[in-house]
Amino acid sequence: MPIKHAFTSEKEDEADATLVRPSNWNADHIGRDSEGNEAFKVDDAGVLTLAKQTSGKVYRASAQSIPNASWTKVNYDTKVYDIQSDFDVATNHRFVAAVAGIYLIISSLSFHTMPADTIAIAGIRKNGYEIGSGRYAIPAQADMAAVALTIIDLAIGNYIEGWAYQNSGNAHNVYAGSSLTFLIVHKIG
Repeated sequence: MPIKHAFTSEKEDEADATLVRPSNWNADHIGRDSEGNEAFKVDDAGVLTLAKQTSGKVYRASAQSIPNASWTKVNYDTKVYDIQSDFDVATNHRFVAAVAGIYLIISSLSFHTMPADTIAIAGIRKNGYEIGSGRYAIPAQADMAAVALTIIDLAIGNYIEGWAYQNSGNAHNVYAGSSLTFLIVHKIG
């Protein structure tokens, strides 16, 4: 499929010097929107990079108590990155889709020194309903983590939240930190 853009190729394609085919590329080509902003880039190997694709990662910067045997929403309070400002870490602690599409979602939670026979579950909810979960059980006392991931179609306004469950017999805190208790949402299509 030919790409038409404001770039004028040094290599002419048929009669139209603005029509550039991948076989003529000798450097990265950048597609721009009607306002001149970078929309995408295709390098000489054919790798496509989307400049402003919806993507973000949030995490707990401090511990949060998760009660025994009770699903609890994880209140992510810190952004690592948020390309389109879709995450609310101040009020609702969730991702809200501003653009419809297919999204990859990853939720992780970690607990410190859980007793034997404990189960931890990381849950992902769309508009309040579970759409994915990852369960981890330990036979002996140990630190533990659970990870959930899913790919889901989101409409504009749909929201995603991370939830946690543990059945240790007491309330336990999730570990704080960007590599321990986090939520990643990335638009893939």
